[in-house]
Formats: sequence, C-alpha cells, structure tokens
Amino acid sequence: MRYRRTDVKGGTYFFTVNLAQRHLRLLLDHVEILREAVRTVKQRHPFQIDAFVVLPDHLHAIRYGLYRLTMRIFQRDGC
Repeated sequence: MRYRRTDVKGGTYFFTVNLAQRHLRLLLDHVEILREAVRTVKQRHPFQIDAFVVLPDHLHAIRYGLYRLTMRIFQRDGC
C-alpha cells in the first residue's frame, strides 16, 4: 500500500504491521525475539515508541511528534 506522509513537525504516526500469513500467531509466540529486534534497532537508530500493541498476527504502534526520518529507519531496517 502507498500511504501519504507529511513532514509536519510534531506530527503523530500510527502504523500497523501485519503478518503475510494472518492465521499464524508468530508475534505472540515469539514476542521476546520481537522485543530484542526493536531494542537492537533503537540502539542503532534512537527513536521513541509511545504506544505498542502486539496481537497474534499484527502489531500497532504510535509515535507522537514523529519525524519522517524515523519512518525511513523502519523501512530500511525492516522493523
């Protein structure tokens, strides 16, 4: 999908990441690996997540005041 992104200083981002195979429970079954992956990316590219919800087949995250740079980091590092 193609989303519109603005470069509004202090803007808020809400995003969802879905598993390709929605019937699997990989995110909950391997939540510790997910936590470690997020921790590793945050060490390399500091950013803040204000809300993070992990469900069996998808996750939601919110970042208040997010800049476009953080979205580029997520896209580049696959997180």
